[in-house]
Amino acid sequence: QMLEQYPGQVRVVFKHKPLSFHKKAKPAHAATEFAKQYGGNEAFWQMHDMITANPKKLDITDLRTYVQELELDLAKFDALMGSEAAINELLKTDMAEARKCNVRGTPTILINGLKLASRSEESYKKRIDAILAKTTKVAITDKNASGAN
Repeated sequence: QMLEQYPGQVRVVFKHKPLSFHKKAKPAHAATEFAKQYGGNEAFWQMHDMITANPKKLDITDLRTYVQELELDLAKFDALMGSEAAINELLKTDMAEARKCNVRGTPTILINGLKLASRSEESYKKRIDAILAKTTKVAITDKNASGAN
């Protein structure tokens, strides 16, 4: 909604922060990054949407199905899912940024680096309008811990 209301002035940045107690979070987040790496931003958002539409279907076999639906390379996906080190490497930059921003839950919304306590449309607009009064570009970052909103 904010992209539509502020065309050319706002961008959405998605960052990963899988929480340790959610055992299926890392593979789910890695699947979205895999989709981006091999299919581009559109594939990332398609994978994101498949995962969030089916939050109870996050087993590797479910994620493989999504990879197949996106017509991505299953052998490369299987290699990624078979290596915790590769998954950690894929997510390490986002994880470091989440630690730096003191992200503890899902989703955490930051607008230009400041946490937004209220996630109402009105709160978004108020913060964005205040920032736009001072600058020309706004970044909304969703640091999502489980792949599901």
